[in-house]
Amino acid sequence: MKEKGILVLGLAVLALIAYAVFVIAVIKLVVGAIILLITIPVLWFLWKKVKKKAEDKF
Repeated sequence: MKEKGILVLGLAVLALIAYAVFVIAVIKLVVGAIILLITIPVLWFLWKKVKKKAEDKF
């Protein structure tokens, strides 16, 4: 009976670790997507400004 208890406890710890790793990975993906969604319009705006200044100079 002790061996089964240790096995179940070990599986529970492994499941908890796998769950934590999955949650951390999902959080990183969401944060990355949010940063990407913020960066795209900012870079587009800056590109338009630089392009207009370059066309005016040359």
